[in-house]
Amino acid sequence: MLSHIILLNILISIFGKTESTSNSSPEHRIKAIEEENASLKRRLDSLERMLTVKHRRQVPESVAFSAKLSGQRCLGSHETIVFDQEVTDLGNGYDVRTGIFDAPVAGIYVFTFTVVNNYHDWVITELIVDGASVITTRSDSEEVHDIHPATATIVLHVNSGAHVFVRRYADGTCNVLSDPVHGITTFSGWLLQLDSE
Repeated sequence: MLSHIILLNILISIFGKTESTSNSSPEHRIKAIEEENASLKRRLDSLERMLTVKHRRQVPESVAFSAKLSGQRCLGSHETIVFDQEVTDLGNGYDVRTGIFDAPVAGIYVFTFTVVNNYHDWVITELIVDGASVITTRSDSEEVHDIHPATATIVLHVNSGAHVFVRRYADGTCNVLSDPVHGITTFSGWLLQLDSE
């Protein structure tokens, strides 16, 4: 008990006390220290609650998204495909306005995308992670009157804050389809394993 009183006196001298306890009786000083201790404990509990809430916001329980293209597009060279219809977005990493997924946490992710081209067209698309192309697809029905969707899936490590998106490559034609008759052009990803701290 004496060690607690000494520790509390040190804390009070560090954080300051507006009223002087040096001229008070020992009982009065003990009561003042106990009150100050209770106040410090409440402040500490409040800080711990705030840190717990902040930590929960930083590390989402699940990270997964899926989005689809709402219709046919003619894409320019190196143009990002904006998958403008969100199917799911756990972790709030995907932006339907830009077509970019920003990884909320670092870890091992799975990304997959499917691109449907038009009849007698061919289109090459690529997955970009922080400015680097990591995988490409070629959807090609140039020689036949048919639809040949292309799908790519990759598992890779992604850093927190990394920008991940699908874009048209420089070559090929511009038309990308997305409808129930020909097929839906989609982009999805999910966290497979969170990096350990």
